[in-house]
Amino acid sequence: MRKRYIFLAIIYFGAGTFVQSCGFHRDKGTDDVIPYGANEPEVALGPDYVSIRRNIFVKRRCFACHLPGGSAYDTPLEPLESLLKSQKRLVEPGNVEESGLYLVLIEPKEKKRMPPAKFGPRLTEKEIELIRQWIQNGAPKNAPSP
Repeated sequence: MRKRYIFLAIIYFGAGTFVQSCGFHRDKGTDDVIPYGANEPEVALGPDYVSIRRNIFVKRRCFACHLPGGSAYDTPLEPLESLLKSQKRLVEPGNVEESGLYLVLIEPKEKKRMPPAKFGPRLTEKEIELIRQWIQNGAPKNAPSP
């Protein structure tokens, strides 16, 4: 009987970890499981972190792996400070050629390019160009005021 409870506990907690690592989380106050960031407000697409985070990282499900508990948790895409201070030199403001985030998006070797093809379509040229512009412009958090 005890083995059965242990088995059920493993299944229960294992499923929760799997759901979290796939880019889903439980909505606070309900039992609904929703994609990470799905309840955030829409943001205009532009070369700033808030826009790139919402329109690329969330919609393309990058956070499925790049959050705590994900398979690439050691390469976090948020908060912005983690990108800027990463030992992996993910974002070097003003220097696209030294920014690992950009370089891995344009990597010529298919197996090393992000996101992995098995997780869905690659980023579009427009999305990659926005990330390039964002880094080249100093990696601002918000869009400049008009």
